[in-house]
Amino acid sequence: MDMKEVLAQRIAQLGYSQYRVTQEICKLRANGDEIPPVTRYNSSIIKALTDPQNVKFYVIEDLIKALGGEIIIRWHEDVTVD
Repeated sequence: MDMKEVLAQRIAQLGYSQYRVTQEICKLRANGDEIPPVTRYNSSIIKALTDPQNVKFYVIEDLIKALGGEIIIRWHEDVTVD
């Protein structure tokens, strides 16, 4: 399953529309009580949902947070630095 499918599945589980996802992103990016309008981020969220491989990492990170998730990195090898 690729990132696009994972995001689509999660959005369906939550019963969110693309508009609702963008609203949640706006809440995350709020400056105090000032929530930016949906139109500010609408095009970047549409792009992230349709082509997640070609957007900046912070957009995917915010999208995952808005959908109630988190990003975890696990290294498979221990590396020692001399």
